[in-house]
Amino acid sequence: MFAHLGDAVAEVLAGRHQYGLFPERPAQEALQWHMDVAQAVQRGDAACAFETMVKIVDRSLAESAALWERAPSPGSASEPSSRTVPDGADPVSYTHLTLPTNREV
Repeated sequence: MFAHLGDAVAEVLAGRHQYGLFPERPAQEALQWHMDVAQAVQRGDAACAFETMVKIVDRSLAESAALWERAPSPGSASEPSSRTVPDGADPVSYTHLTLPTNREV
C-alpha cells in the first residue's frame, strides 16, 4: 500500500513547501510520532497507530489553519492573497494519506 502513495505524498510535500508550511527544523515530537506509527503498524497495533496518527493530523491541521483562514471563500468578492488555494483544491495532509486502517495493521 505505502509503495503506491509515493506520487501523492510527493505532491503534498511539494504543496507544503510552496505554501511555506515546513518548519526550519522539524519538531522532535512530530518525528517521534511518525516513528511510533511505523512501529505500531509493524507490530499490528491498530489502536496505537490510530491514536498517534490523530496527533499527527491534529498538529498538521493546526500548522496549516492560518493558510486556510486567509483563503477567500468560494464566490467571495475579496481580493485573493498571494497564498490563495487553487480552485478545487482541498487541504490534505500527507498523514491523511498514510493513516493505517484496522485491516492494514
